[in-house]
Amino acid sequence: VIVCDTSSIIFEFILQRKPAVTFCNQLPGPHLLDILEPPALEAAIDKALSRPSELMDAIDTYCDYLHPYRDGRCAQRCLDAVESHQQHFQPRAKKPSNLLRKWKLRRRLAKLAKTNH
Repeated sequence: VIVCDTSSIIFEFILQRKPAVTFCNQLPGPHLLDILEPPALEAAIDKALSRPSELMDAIDTYCDYLHPYRDGRCAQRCLDAVESHQQHFQPRAKKPSNLLRKWKLRRRLAKLAKTNH
């Protein structure tokens, strides 16, 4: 069980299918045991430790919404997507050399260098 307010650590904790007790959370939901008064903390922790089925079902539903791919193959899916993209990747044609723009830039930099000395 974690006791927290409104923090991103809650998401990582819930993804492990562990209950979270929150205090005045900005986005409370059925997947959290949100309390509004400090005296309710002990009862909320006891409820979280008992892992009631309605809470655990809500946590599972939220986990599916938050991160539907919890099968341990996320890295492999990323590598497959990169490999697939590389097979269809066409390098862009090089831009033509713009000698006039380069000359103007060098001239401007030379003037700037003279004024700074």
